[in-house]
Amino acid sequence: MSSKKIIFLEQYSKVSGGQKVLLSVISGLNKDCYSPLVILPDKGELFVTLKEADIDVQILPMGYYSVGKKKLVDVVRYSFRLPFLIFFLNQIIKKEKANLVYANGARTFIWGVVACTLTKTPMVWHLHSIFYTKAVKWACIYFGKMCVVKKIIAVSDSVRRPLAALGEKIEIIYNGIDVKHFCSLSRDREQSCKRRKLLIIAGGLLIEWKNQEDLIKAAGVFIKKSNIPVEFLIVGGPLYKTQEGEGYQRRLKKLTMSLGLENDIIFTGHIKKMTDILQRADILVITSKMPDPCPLLMLEAMASGLAVISTNFGGPAEIIEDGQDGLLYLSGNYQQLAEKLIYLAKKSNRIKEIGKAARQKIEKQYSQIIFINKVNKVLNSLFL
Repeated sequence: MSSKKIIFLEQYSKVSGGQKVLLSVISGLNKDCYSPLVILPDKGELFVTLKEADIDVQILPMGYYSVGKKKLVDVVRYSFRLPFLIFFLNQIIKKEKANLVYANGARTFIWGVVACTLTKTPMVWHLHSIFYTKAVKWACIYFGKMCVVKKIIAVSDSVRRPLAALGEKIEIIYNGIDVKHFCSLSRDREQSCKRRKLLIIAGGLLIEWKNQEDLIKAAGVFIKKSNIPVEFLIVGGPLYKTQEGEGYQRRLKKLTMSLGLENDIIFTGHIKKMTDILQRADILVITSKMPDPCPLLMLEAMASGLAVISTNFGGPAEIIEDGQDGLLYLSGNYQQLAEKLIYLAKKSNRIKEIGKAARQKIEKQYSQIIFINKVNKVLNSLFL
């Protein structure tokens, strides 16, 4: 097989879950078969990471849009930018003589499809989002049916279901992680376990649908009802450094102060490497009030031997067997979350048991090797 040029479209320049998945895909490519070029919206952290890995990168400004539910201004802004994006991607495809366009996320998909249709270039769409509104689902299904769209990779069944009309074009490939790396963290953690306060963490972007408010409120209940030494970390920051982007972060800190928890909850901001925290932590909490597609941090925490407590829908509910390798709670019911935290805090052996079962599940089903093999199988099938 001669080397094929793949253009990857990435909508964000920060390195969060979806971008780590992209890096895994690129690192797992057979360099004799595929040559990657990544198109980013600006020179952020992901740009630096790719450059350090000697991956070709080009910048194509894609615009700023609200995270989660879209406003009218987002629709107008996106509509006006579409011709620009289509034109320049068209030019890049021709100049690079691309054999495939790989859209990693939702925002690059529609204009990517149009450019691919104009140049007759096949496309793969790696989907990390769950769609709810009829208009968005209709648009994705309409463009997803285009003949240039050869395969859609959904990161969980929760992601697949809203677009089920696309049938066999959609293939579920759960995210995968470097199991050996995170399992070594687990062993280090066990050796240093004679310590200190219980460490409970939540990680991810500080955006409203991630709902870190649940953990803050649960922390208040935990501290009132238990005398167990504990520390809470909220790891992450807003996606954009704008008034809107940082507004939710301010609300969380205001809530923390109103509950008198400013000495118990630490906001770390964005951390490039989570390994140090995962090595020290006991419990990871996922508080999303909308279904989380397939959080990479959850897989990393499970592989590290943490006990994970998550809301009871989306990708986490597909992966976690409640009471065996993790715990589930009803989104918004922070009292129930607090009860589960107190239960684990009082029965430290359960943290170890759940962490061990979680680690074994990740080793068997969600390794990076399994993930990369499945993605490469999709790519190879397009060129046979």
